[in-house]
Amino acid sequence: MFEKKRQHPIVIFTDSIIMIKNVIIPMLLPFIFRGGSIDDFWPDRLVLYAMAGIPVLILIHSYLRWRFFSYSYTDGVLQVYYGILVKKHKQIKKERIQTVSVKAGLIFRLFSLVCLSIETAGGKAEPEFKINALSRDEAESLKQMLKDNDRNISANSDIPAAAKTINPSYDITFPELFVAALTSGQIWSIFVLLSVLYSEASAFIPYESIEVIAEDVLDIFIAADVILIVIGVFAVLILTVMISTIKYILSYANFTVERDGDEVIIKRGLFEKKQIAFKLHRIQAVTVVEGLLRQPFGYSEVRVNVVGDISSQQNVTPIIHPLIKTKELQSFFDAVLPGYILRQELIKVPKRSLRRYLFRGVIPFVLLAPAFFFIPYGFLGILKYAPLILFAVMRYCDAGYLIEDSFITLRFRRISRTTALVSKYHIQSIELRTNYLQKIKELKTIVVMVLSAPAPSAFTVKDISADCGKNIWNWVTWKGHISQK
Repeated sequence: MFEKKRQHPIVIFTDSIIMIKNVIIPMLLPFIFRGGSIDDFWPDRLVLYAMAGIPVLILIHSYLRWRFFSYSYTDGVLQVYYGILVKKHKQIKKERIQTVSVKAGLIFRLFSLVCLSIETAGGKAEPEFKINALSRDEAESLKQMLKDNDRNISANSDIPAAAKTINPSYDITFPELFVAALTSGQIWSIFVLLSVLYSEASAFIPYESIEVIAEDVLDIFIAADVILIVIGVFAVLILTVMISTIKYILSYANFTVERDGDEVIIKRGLFEKKQIAFKLHRIQAVTVVEGLLRQPFGYSEVRVNVVGDISSQQNVTPIIHPLIKTKELQSFFDAVLPGYILRQELIKVPKRSLRRYLFRGVIPFVLLAPAFFFIPYGFLGILKYAPLILFAVMRYCDAGYLIEDSFITLRFRRISRTTALVSKYHIQSIELRTNYLQKIKELKTIVVMVLSAPAPSAFTVKDISADCGKNIWNWVTWKGHISQK
């Protein structure tokens, strides 16, 4: 219990930096990438002079936000006061608080400060409360005041009571972290970004000089654009691997996950320390993701769908273990996620579904096949159908489901193979879809929806048999006999 307090004054500086980055940089981009000579730049100088005053206004605004922001905790109620022109007062009772997470960026760590995020069961895209620049001791004290391990255990929870007294912990070594970074799948998004930057930079490359150098050094004539394409592709690939690897390592360095009673605590980060915690009963689904580069070596990534602010802070489903051997998953579940059982043998989709998986996999490219014969060596494009067919067969072989007690296991593949474990009590909705072609083959597509933040998550298995779809429907709605055939 404490009276009104303010955040550390350093928040004035950090908020100003963030606002300047979000406001000034987008306004400068048109001036940076515009064409024309230097003389054409003069009319825009007045605009730039006016923009120079924006940081001063932002600094004043950040100071006023800090000056009028305060918080207090009394009698089990957390209260926040804020607002410059319009005064606002928010309060929330301790019983409504679901998650308290702590993170510390590089600047905050220099001053031994942290950021405290508090959210409720509303599942909003942003935390209910966010208090920046607290001392670590003060944040831990407030967190302990808000923490109550004996409340809010769901009546339908599948967590064994004995498991609430165990405190297991897992981490990863640097070699494992390095392997996880190389196989994380972040490479492609960074590759696209670097490719765009490379295409923009091509306007400043001296093609004539490169052609002269190539002719003198190699004693042959090679077009400058050919040289640049080859060099550019390799350069972009190398930079992509380096940037994605470094980014991943910085994000997941010092990774640990532990269970304290019925609460899971995840810590990670090198420069920006992040810590999130959530109750076991708030987990709506557990997904095991086996990437194309990880599955052949028997490695997986484990994610959890959690109600509330956890997902929204990361914009993706939280990762509870970035790299773990698939054969060790069950022991990990028993220790950290009790009640979840991973089965490898599932009920597969019927053989008559294979034709539909093949059709979906290759039909978009079949429609483009005639165009290949109107470009030089275009017929070689037909060779790409071999991996497309292979990938369609992989999707067919991986698809399946299994019902066991109060859990359903759904497996499917988009790029990576994904296995979702969902409790019946956490299913928000279930949908059975049937189009005309599926009706002829007596097939259905099942979509299971669970609550998650910032948006619900859907798990889809296509072209299961109609009888299996009926069994799943009956299991969820408590109707009729459930058959696993």
